[in-house]
Amino acid sequence: ALGLARAGLQLTLPGNSEIQGFPATLRPALQAMVKPQTNDHSILVVRYGLHWPKYQEVPNRTQVLIYMAEDSDIPDHAITEIKKFPLVLAPSTWAKGQLAKRGIESTLWLQGADEAAFTYGPRRRPAGPFYIFSGGKLEQRKGQDITIEAFRRFRETPEGKDSVLVAAWQNRWVATMNGIWESGLVKGVPVHRDGQLDIVSWCEANGLPRGSVIDLGSISQAEMANAIRECDVGLFPNRCECATSMPLCETLFCGLPCIVSQNTGHLDVQSELVWKLRKQAPVTITTPI
Repeated sequence: ALGLARAGLQLTLPGNSEIQGFPATLRPALQAMVKPQTNDHSILVVRYGLHWPKYQEVPNRTQVLIYMAEDSDIPDHAITEIKKFPLVLAPSTWAKGQLAKRGIESTLWLQGADEAAFTYGPRRRPAGPFYIFSGGKLEQRKGQDITIEAFRRFRETPEGKDSVLVAAWQNRWVATMNGIWESGLVKGVPVHRDGQLDIVSWCEANGLPRGSVIDLGSISQAEMANAIRECDVGLFPNRCECATSMPLCETLFCGLPCIVSQNTGHLDVQSELVWKLRKQAPVTITTPI
């Protein structure tokens, strides 16, 4: 909403929009967009995922479907519902192709990142260890097991012996972590207590030396951008992304070079800062995503 306003486009938010969770400095701009519900025709955007909700008619609204699903096996009942939407947005060329295989026409609509928060800036820490940033909620699909194994091997080299892994892996949907050990690269999942994952202890249990991992925890976008800018490179060996991967885009917006797997939504991320992992093969993901 704020991005569209900066672009000079008028946007109306429904009267029941909850804006109290936003920073106080942003609330006035958002509050000005909140209008009472009327019978005027407007657009209702529905975010669609693996729960496959049924299409429901809403008076005076055109429903736009944002297709968000990493499962390439779309059930027949979901296809029936998706075809009812007058406009379907696909957040990657891969997603558009998955829909086309089932006879659904869609419009390519790529996500990015908030360029007001994630921008290039100077590094403030003094010269020292090599910092590797890894972002995205901890789950099999995001490939943190691959990151841990790659980092462990890098630490064994002369160039990487003092390197540090900076992890933004907190996950509020803990069930999606199950199965991350199936590759054989890691064991178990982090302990979950007081709403936080114990990322550091889990990494130590999987062979990473004490002091080699920084867990960023749950932080604001501004704090995340500051943390990313202090790093030297981003690492994203993700197994599947329906969209372009917001953590990847945020890291690139901060000016970091990124090592990126070349599959699914990642294929739409084109930048001179991307170092491509080209050895790819089909995978089966067994956990909820």
